[in-house]
Amino acid sequence: MQKPSFLRSLPLLASLLLSIIVCSPASAQAKIETREYKLADFTHKTIKVVLSGNDIFDEALKAEVGSRWNLNPFEFCTMDSFKQLRKSKDFYFMIPVKETGKDGRATIYFLTIVKGGTGEELSDMLEVASFPICPAENLGGRELVFMGAIVESLQEYATKGTGGSTAVTMRNAYGRSVNRSTQTKRIIFSEEDICPIVDRTGFDADMMTAEEEEACKMYSEGSYNLLGSYVIAPEDPKKGDWCTCFLFGADDQKIYYMASHKIGGKNGAGFTTKDIKKIIKSRKLK
Repeated sequence: MQKPSFLRSLPLLASLLLSIIVCSPASAQAKIETREYKLADFTHKTIKVVLSGNDIFDEALKAEVGSRWNLNPFEFCTMDSFKQLRKSKDFYFMIPVKETGKDGRATIYFLTIVKGGTGEELSDMLEVASFPICPAENLGGRELVFMGAIVESLQEYATKGTGGSTAVTMRNAYGRSVNRSTQTKRIIFSEEDICPIVDRTGFDADMMTAEEEEACKMYSEGSYNLLGSYVIAPEDPKKGDWCTCFLFGADDQKIYYMASHKIGGKNGAGFTTKDIKKIIKSRKLK
């Protein structure tokens, strides 16, 4: 008996379906192109470190990246070179970027890593990690003292994620503080880094304050067992702007404390009463 026409066509339909599946890797691949998948080649590609054009900042960045960066090969380039190369999938880029507030004001400079070939403009490119460095109006200022810690921190966060080899976006991590135990470490706060309403009577003998110049000098000397404060906020902060507070180790350049809060009400730019209480709680003084 002759098979009905639709049954006779089944082998042909099956063959066509199989050829479509086999010959369409793009559609199959799309299902697995997660963020982790897209960044899996991060440590295997050269990272282009884009210089800002500010000579003082660029010299500090070159020195610290040159001595600390070990995740992938790196080369330095200009902004013009970045514009020419940004569509190339052969590179990742580390670039200083201005963040803007809802009202369009430039607020904070970030040191950001993006993947080449993932967007027409910088704002469209896939972000690997981002770390705040200074107020948008003050590139080449106090961040020079903390550049080593900034580069170390960006490198640490760029290795977070699945398998320890992919990245996280620091912007989304600001709500979660880093609070390593400060134990018996000495802490030097710059006077300008503490909110005026903070009650300092709870400070212990190893928590000190000093004028900005003196505090920076103590940190720069790399003193053993010393933590230095660094607060990043817009130069002229408005209500609703973000402020990020850090304690960095002078001898190891690690983050011992990081927390962000919105500026407004009783909380100005700087370490708040809540920050100080959390730091004191982490200490294990005998």
